[in-house]
Amino acid sequence: MLRRFLIAINVGSSLSCLDAGRQTHLQEAFMFTSNVGPLDRGIRIFVGLVVLSLLFIYPTSDWRYASLLGLVPLLTGLAGTCPLYSMLGLSTCPTQRG
Repeated sequence: MLRRFLIAINVGSSLSCLDAGRQTHLQEAFMFTSNVGPLDRGIRIFVGLVVLSLLFIYPTSDWRYASLLGLVPLLTGLAGTCPLYSMLGLSTCPTQRG
């Protein structure tokens, strides 16, 4: 099981937005299809880092643990896939014109 998971991560991370139409069954099963475009990824990473930095800027505040929610946009931006987008059938990847 762990080996299948690691293979899916490796295969899914090499998938670009333009290759989203040519997915394997393994990638679809683990929702590692790229559905977050480059601008969306940049915004997610930036927002995630800003929110996480609040944990270190205000270490004694009562809401400091709420800043851990910054992990969500950071990880989805780094992975290039958003589970919520997958469930809703959304994608911000540019379409390939041919």
